[in-house]
Amino acid sequence: MVIRQKGIYIIFRKLDKLSDKLFIEELKEFQDRLSIKIKNREAVERRNSERYDCFKQGLEKAKEFFNSLEQSKLEELKVLHSRLIAARTELIQVFSSKQAHQVCHQCKGRCCSSLICNLEDVAYLALLNFQLPEPQKYASSFEVRPDYWESYCPFLSKNGCSLKENKSFICLKFCCEKLTPVIDYELLLKIRSALENLQNQFDKILNRIGFLEFMGGLPSSGYPYYCHSHYY
Repeated sequence: MVIRQKGIYIIFRKLDKLSDKLFIEELKEFQDRLSIKIKNREAVERRNSERYDCFKQGLEKAKEFFNSLEQSKLEELKVLHSRLIAARTELIQVFSSKQAHQVCHQCKGRCCSSLICNLEDVAYLALLNFQLPEPQKYASSFEVRPDYWESYCPFLSKNGCSLKENKSFICLKFCCEKLTPVIDYELLLKIRSALENLQNQFDKILNRIGFLEFMGGLPSSGYPYYCHSHYY
């Protein structure tokens, strides 16, 4: 009986040692993963901070351009800018239903994993004399979307997009498969087409008056910044 108990004791000790070894290995693996995530977080924060600063500098530079622009050219641009505002407002209304808000609220901005914008957006905001909101910190965005280890949009807040109706054109026009059933999709396509025609005219004027050259010769799609959701 004593021999049997001693044998069981030895077996359990071996299992304990094996368990300790496995635990130590799992702990080390967890620490390694955590270290990688922290490094990723630091890299993402640094990259987003650089992009935000570049975007902010670009916006100030665009304001400088329009402040020095010949009045007749500025008036021509403002007329088209007003039409863009009206078309964007119509598009926002398509996504303003209670059902659409619920879909985006539940999703919490899955499409807001990056910064996406271009010189066209910079020009649009500059003509509004828009002031960028402060960027969201990683921890704040992480509370909204815990799966954002690799990337996040600095304008994604607990209350949705901090840019509100002034988000980029690509974000404003974006419609995911979850939203399609709860909005008037045919109306969306119609308004989006009209808006894109206005955008093309806007781009042509920006090019003609030397805005793209002033901003560094980039094409209007040359600024890869901002976010994407109708979640408010």
